[in-house]
Amino acid sequence: LQLAQQLKYLRKSLPDIKTLCTQLAAVIGCDDLREHIIEAGIDAAFVNLCADGVPGKQARSLSAGRRAGGAAAAMSATEIGAAG
Repeated sequence: LQLAQQLKYLRKSLPDIKTLCTQLAAVIGCDDLREHIIEAGIDAAFVNLCADGVPGKQARSLSAGRRAGGAAAAMSATEIGAAG
């Protein structure tokens, strides 16, 4: 539930998402762009967890992945959105 709330907040608060949507309107819809950014953030968070020594299976578990990965995913997606 906590991860779902974080993702809901993230969908609404990606930095400069309106600007990115306008710039990429001919290529991708705004909702799809937002989801791609969030998915990339989640992927980056799990890669970082694994790089930090958290085994892949454990990183995806409720105890490690959702608590640690949720916050990291939000940060990563925000960074990805800001980089656009």
